Amino acid sequence: MISEDRLRDAIGQLAAVPAVEFDPVSLAEDVLLLGRAYEQEAAFVQAVASVCRALRQIASNQVTSARLKYSFAGYDSYHFQSRREQGAPADLRIVYQQAGDVVRVLGFGNRKIPSDIYERLASTRIEG
Repeated sequence: MISEDRLRDAIGQLAAVPAVEFDPVSLAEDVLLLGRAYEQEAAFVQAVASVCRALRQIASNQVTSARLKYSFAGYDSYHFQSRREQGAPADLRIVYQQAGDVVRVLGFGNRKIPSDIYERLASTRIEG
């Protein structure tokens, strides 16, 4: 289980990424769920670092994302690895909107653990 101090540190790291905006409650929820998906401390720390790196790349237009549709129209999804290793799956997602010079993050996390990220985001953030 990931300690509260480690979770708070992760929230601070993510919130400090330049040109990226989060809803504070959503950010905390995403970090908690990331801790459930990556229960070993080293894996969690690596996943947080990967999310921070991906956010910086998105904010500086260094990556190609997938345009989403239906209830996610207007959002993009970036798929990437929690650990940078040859053959590792692209198990993480960031769902976001580009708003001028700012990236507005709807949510991020593991694609399937603890639940499908798209279903979770659609039910808790877009519809309600």
